Amino acid sequence: MFERLNFDENFWNFIEDTRNLHIVSNLLYNGSLSFIKNEGDFIKVVVDEFDTISFVPKSKLSLSKGFNEEKYRTNIKIGRFVKKFIKKEILQMYSVYDSSIEEFVNLFKSYFDNDIKTFKIISGPEIKKWYLESNYFSPNGYKCGTIWNSCMRYSIKNSFMDIYAENPNIVKMLVHIDEKSGSVKSRALLWENVVDKDGNSYKVMDRIYTYYDHEVTSFKQWATENGYIFKHEQSAKSERLFTTPTGVKDLKLQIQLENWKMSTYPYIDTFKFLDFKKGLLSNSNLFNFDYVLIQNDGSLENMEDLIEDFDEIEDY
Repeated sequence: MFERLNFDENFWNFIEDTRNLHIVSNLLYNGSLSFIKNEGDFIKVVVDEFDTISFVPKSKLSLSKGFNEEKYRTNIKIGRFVKKFIKKEILQMYSVYDSSIEEFVNLFKSYFDNDIKTFKIISGPEIKKWYLESNYFSPNGYKCGTIWNSCMRYSIKNSFMDIYAENPNIVKMLVHIDEKSGSVKSRALLWENVVDKDGNSYKVMDRIYTYYDHEVTSFKQWATENGYIFKHEQSAKSERLFTTPTGVKDLKLQIQLENWKMSTYPYIDTFKFLDFKKGLLSNSNLFNFDYVLIQNDGSLENMEDLIEDFDEIEDY
């Protein structure tokens, strides 16, 4: 007996990630026979088409191979899918009209529009632009994801980013801009000319901030294809662990800045140890350093009394 729809992994991840962002996602997430019309099953996202899904019609279900079925599949636009599969009285009950369905369609398209070919590298003062929360992706006004948890997103703190803006040859940023809204969905700093104690050189992708969690994977794919190593964990507490072409490694790295004497400084996730005399940033207190850049008020305070706090991180 028909009880609820079966979705492939891509579609189900979308429903889970957006069920608190839109009522249609919530209906599909919780939907059972009382919500859904029995029009077919085994719903799949159509690869490379941002507004289309496929399903096996109910008349062919007995002949199909489920998700592996190709012969009996029917393609349908995501907006038409909503009207075809969710009962009309349910849509009316939850005030899901054409405008709301259009919002859902845009949400669906933006979620799957993560082609790494559309990613863009920016540098200089433009980095400050994409730190501003006024330029953050917020479909239907919803603000979520790690990008909206960034402590450096506020306009009052934008001047703290001068260390990035004034070192365009050293630090850049990879951004994914939503084509429709012109807002940033995901971002990550890119560090060039990074070296270890043995003189080996690296290109490093720093912590990845996203609206949707699945874009972390896309950023890692871009990093691999473009010769960057990336953080093994997307947090501020694993400064030394990186995923490299030969596996996860514990790396002690330094970066020589061209300009470092600023009036204010940002909170830095990874390369937070500053040798002010030489203009060196590092990810380890085993290097010489004068300051630890973990303030979010722009100040530059001597942090020598916090060295012990980082010993545990070094051990890890």
